[in-house]
Amino acid sequence: LHRAHGRGDGGFRIELGEIEARLAEHPAVQDARVLVRGYDDQDQRLVAYVVPSPEAAPAVRELLRLDRTEPEALARTYELPNGMTVFQQNRSETDFVYDEIFTHLEYLRNGITIEDGDTILDVGANIGLFTLFAGSRCPGARIHAFEPIPPVFDSLRRNVALHGLNAKVHDCGLAAEAKEETFTFYRHNTVISSSVTTAEQAHDLVRSYLRNQEELTDEGADGAAAGDDLVDAVVDARLDSEQFTCRLRTVSEIIEEESLDRIDLLKVDVENAEYEVLKGIHWRDWPRIRQLVVELHDVDGQLEKVVTLLKALGYDVVCEQDNRLLRNTTLYNVYARRAEGQDARPTAEPATAAPRWSGRAALLADVRDRLGAALPEYMIPAAHVLLEELPLTQNGKLDQRALPAPEDRQRPAGRRVAPRTEAERTVAGVWAELLRTDAEALDVDSDFFALGGNSLLVTRLVNRLAQATGAELTVQAVFEGPTLAAMAAELERRAPGAPQGGALDVAAILEGIDLIENMSEEELDALEGRIK
Repeated sequence: LHRAHGRGDGGFRIELGEIEARLAEHPAVQDARVLVRGYDDQDQRLVAYVVPSPEAAPAVRELLRLDRTEPEALARTYELPNGMTVFQQNRSETDFVYDEIFTHLEYLRNGITIEDGDTILDVGANIGLFTLFAGSRCPGARIHAFEPIPPVFDSLRRNVALHGLNAKVHDCGLAAEAKEETFTFYRHNTVISSSVTTAEQAHDLVRSYLRNQEELTDEGADGAAAGDDLVDAVVDARLDSEQFTCRLRTVSEIIEEESLDRIDLLKVDVENAEYEVLKGIHWRDWPRIRQLVVELHDVDGQLEKVVTLLKALGYDVVCEQDNRLLRNTTLYNVYARRAEGQDARPTAEPATAAPRWSGRAALLADVRDRLGAALPEYMIPAAHVLLEELPLTQNGKLDQRALPAPEDRQRPAGRRVAPRTEAERTVAGVWAELLRTDAEALDVDSDFFALGGNSLLVTRLVNRLAQATGAELTVQAVFEGPTLAAMAAELERRAPGAPQGGALDVAAILEGIDLIENMSEEELDALEGRIK
């Protein structure tokens, strides 16, 4: 029996075993222990140590393993609004695609369906959000996901493995014929990476998207939209790129290699090469394909070509353009279904999957909520720590000394550095306003984009900082140095009146020393006067 901290001299009598029993009732908890950790005579706190269930929370257990074996890989993870953790390339892009797939159900419109037992091809999978959507919605579906660009494929591979999906990943793209091609990879806009899209087309697409996004959001205290020059600077920074030589195959090759007797949904999103993917389907394989969703760029008459082809093959076709963000772009969604009476798909009993927890924060939030419903507030642990397993002594008893303190599983407090200079405090204040966060929670290593900053907010950030400091921070500087400390240092460097020197010229310095040594007393006095 122990006394809870902060309840007065009488305190409350707490049975730790009762808390542990309530924790063990959670379907995602395999084991749990609750201890009282003393920080000083007046500060004692309940801490729960929780081991996730391998059946109900396999992704959480895998994340804990990676935290031990590959902590650097976890820097690229992000917990989606639905609690699912993903490996990603950048947060703003992940949020946009998540909203498109999970919130607005863009791939399940106009009669398109997916069910357990379906075979799905995700062509242009990127990090695999549609694969995750389909696999979590229909655990019995068989999915093949294709992504040719190595850094993006690595995220796709990790996401499929993390969530244990019934999916096979392919490190290739699909096209009209098997070959190799050079892809341009845009680090800040991976979804428009392509072997076909020109730099001008990519620039126009991102520019239109940003302008549409600006119109749909609050323009903030600035009171005006960003100027064309500033938007162009943001677009140019977002289109920083590198190139990869990637393998391409055809849909029909995959059908033969994987012995696919049917494809219930062919989803295609390959940036200006959609028609090429369809041309890689042999005429004898078209009857196997029941539904298609193609995110298509209407360049060189591709939209008409695709619609004409699909209608000639007996599909009912609907074309739509997302009026929210893709207005004034060439992007359309094409939905195609076999006409009624031509659906030869065998019916399958829907799977009843047990609930699964796919993110650490989501699991701990659910654990706390259930404890709060079952126990009085003073019996709720102040902290919950997830562990792969409980540490035991040689005698098989709990090794309390080996249990980490809760703060050890968070960012070490001693390494957190709050804003120190006037410039850092100014940057923190502007960030807090734009990102709608607490300025006191920011430190010098905080990352603007990791906290939810996006390209539209970059334009506002540059304007606000210019108004607050008089320093003109460039968009490129924001992308190259997205931490609070880096932005503050760049502001100080660009502040009015700050020295703008370049690299030191050692030869010039030595020459200057020689000149000074040879000066007369009158010349030295004159030089001193000029310096003063």
